[in-house]
Amino acid sequence: MGKWDGDIRLQSRGSVQPTTVSALLRSLRLAEAPEPTQVAAIRNWLGSHRPSRLMEHSLRRKGYAHLLAERASA
Repeated sequence: MGKWDGDIRLQSRGSVQPTTVSALLRSLRLAEAPEPTQVAAIRNWLGSHRPSRLMEHSLRRKGYAHLLAERASA
C-alpha cells in the first residue's frame, strides 16, 4: 500500500446520508424551493431513511421537529 491509499475508504456516490437539513435539500436539489415543497421532500426522505443524530439535531434546530414526531408515531 502506498502512502495515500490505505487509510481512507471511499464511499460510493449516494451511499452517504446527509447530516444537515441544508445538505439534504441541496442533495435533493430543493435548496431554493418553496417551504411546502421542502417539507414534503423531507417528510418523504424520512419515510425511507433513518436520520442520524446530527440530522435529528439539524431538523429540530431548523424547525422540523414535527416531522420527526410524525415519523415516530407512524
